[in-house]
Amino acid sequence: MSELLHDPFSLIILSILAVGAISALVYQVRVRTGGHETEATVTQIIEKEMPDTDTVTTRYYEIYVTYHTQDGSYVEATLSNPNYEFYVGQKIRIKYIDSHPEAPVYIGE
Repeated sequence: MSELLHDPFSLIILSILAVGAISALVYQVRVRTGGHETEATVTQIIEKEMPDTDTVTTRYYEIYVTYHTQDGSYVEATLSNPNYEFYVGQKIRIKYIDSHPEAPVYIGE
Protein backbone atom coordinates (compact mmCIF):
# COMPACT_ATOMS: atom_id res chain seq x y z
CA MET A 1 0.00 0.00 0.00
CA SER A 2 2.82 2.40 0.79
CA GLU A 3 4.15 1.95 -2.76
CA LEU A 4 0.81 3.20 -4.09
CA LEU A 5 1.06 6.34 -1.99
CA HIS A 6 4.41 7.21 -3.55
CA ASP A 7 3.30 6.62 -7.14
CA PRO A 8 1.71 9.81 -8.56
CA PHE A 9 -0.19 7.90 -11.26
CA SER A 10 -1.79 5.62 -8.65
CA LEU A 11 -2.75 8.61 -6.52
CA ILE A 12 -4.44 10.25 -9.49
CA ILE A 13 -6.39 7.08 -10.31
CA LEU A 14 -7.43 6.60 -6.67
CA SER A 15 -8.51 10.23 -6.48
CA ILE A 16 -10.63 9.92 -9.63
CA LEU A 17 -12.29 6.78 -8.29
CA ALA A 18 -12.99 8.45 -4.94
CA VAL A 19 -14.52 11.52 -6.59
CA GLY A 20 -16.69 9.29 -8.79
CA ALA A 21 -17.94 7.27 -5.82
CA ILE A 22 -18.68 10.39 -3.78
CA SER A 23 -20.53 12.10 -6.65
CA ALA A 24 -22.66 8.97 -7.23
CA LEU A 25 -23.55 8.89 -3.54
CA VAL A 26 -24.39 12.60 -3.50
CA TYR A 27 -26.62 12.15 -6.58
CA GLN A 28 -28.50 9.28 -4.91
CA VAL A 29 -29.10 11.35 -1.77
CA ARG A 30 -30.14 14.40 -3.81
CA VAL A 31 -32.70 12.43 -5.81
CA ARG A 32 -34.07 10.57 -2.79
CA THR A 33 -34.52 13.74 -0.73
CA GLY A 34 -35.65 16.21 -3.39
CA GLY A 35 -36.84 14.19 -6.37
CA HIS A 36 -40.29 13.61 -7.80
CA GLU A 37 -41.78 10.20 -7.07
CA THR A 38 -43.68 8.30 -9.77
CA GLU A 39 -44.38 4.85 -11.15
CA ALA A 40 -42.24 3.38 -13.91
CA THR A 41 -42.45 0.22 -15.99
CA VAL A 42 -39.42 -1.99 -16.58
CA THR A 43 -39.16 -2.33 -20.36
CA GLN A 44 -35.85 -4.06 -20.95
CA ILE A 45 -33.09 -5.82 -19.01
CA ILE A 46 -29.71 -6.19 -20.65
CA GLU A 47 -27.11 -8.48 -19.09
CA LYS A 48 -23.54 -7.38 -19.58
CA GLU A 49 -20.22 -8.87 -18.57
CA MET A 50 -17.08 -7.13 -17.43
CA PRO A 51 -13.86 -9.11 -17.03
CA ASP A 52 -12.23 -8.53 -13.64
CA THR A 53 -9.24 -10.77 -14.24
CA ASP A 54 -8.27 -13.43 -16.76
CA THR A 55 -10.49 -15.98 -15.01
CA VAL A 56 -13.20 -13.93 -13.29
CA THR A 57 -16.03 -12.12 -15.05
CA THR A 58 -18.57 -9.92 -13.30
CA ARG A 59 -22.12 -9.77 -14.61
CA TYR A 60 -24.20 -6.66 -14.27
CA TYR A 61 -27.54 -5.53 -15.62
CA GLU A 62 -28.80 -2.38 -17.28
CA ILE A 63 -32.44 -1.86 -16.30
CA TYR A 64 -34.47 0.26 -18.72
CA VAL A 65 -37.72 1.90 -17.62
CA THR A 66 -40.33 4.23 -19.04
CA TYR A 67 -42.38 6.76 -17.11
CA HIS A 68 -44.12 10.13 -17.29
CA THR A 69 -42.70 13.20 -15.58
CA GLN A 70 -44.79 15.71 -13.65
CA ASP A 71 -45.11 17.88 -16.75
CA GLY A 72 -46.43 14.90 -18.75
CA SER A 73 -43.28 14.16 -20.74
CA TYR A 74 -42.62 10.52 -21.63
CA VAL A 75 -39.14 9.38 -20.57
CA GLU A 76 -37.14 6.27 -21.41
CA ALA A 77 -34.30 5.90 -18.94
CA THR A 78 -31.80 3.59 -17.29
CA LEU A 79 -31.96 3.09 -13.53
CA SER A 80 -28.98 4.58 -11.78
CA ASN A 81 -29.08 1.96 -8.99
CA PRO A 82 -29.97 -1.40 -10.56
CA ASN A 83 -29.00 -3.54 -7.55
CA TYR A 84 -32.29 -5.39 -7.31
CA GLU A 85 -34.02 -8.19 -9.23
CA PHE A 86 -36.52 -6.97 -11.81
CA TYR A 87 -38.57 -8.45 -14.63
CA VAL A 88 -39.87 -6.89 -17.85
CA GLY A 89 -43.32 -5.39 -17.33
CA GLN A 90 -42.81 -4.86 -13.60
CA LYS A 91 -44.23 -1.65 -12.11
CA ILE A 92 -41.79 0.01 -9.72
CA ARG A 93 -41.56 3.27 -7.77
CA ILE A 94 -38.79 5.65 -8.78
CA LYS A 95 -37.65 9.17 -8.04
CA TYR A 96 -36.08 11.54 -10.53
CA ILE A 97 -34.94 15.15 -10.62
CA ASP A 98 -35.92 17.60 -13.34
CA SER A 99 -32.32 18.20 -14.43
CA HIS A 100 -31.64 14.45 -14.98
CA PRO A 101 -34.84 12.55 -15.77
CA GLU A 102 -32.71 10.02 -17.71
CA ALA A 103 -31.18 8.72 -14.44
CA PRO A 104 -34.03 7.81 -12.08
CA VAL A 105 -33.43 6.06 -8.75
CA TYR A 106 -35.35 2.95 -7.74
CA ILE A 107 -37.09 3.39 -4.38
CA GLY A 108 -39.34 0.33 -4.19
CA GLU A 109 -42.37 -1.53 -5.54
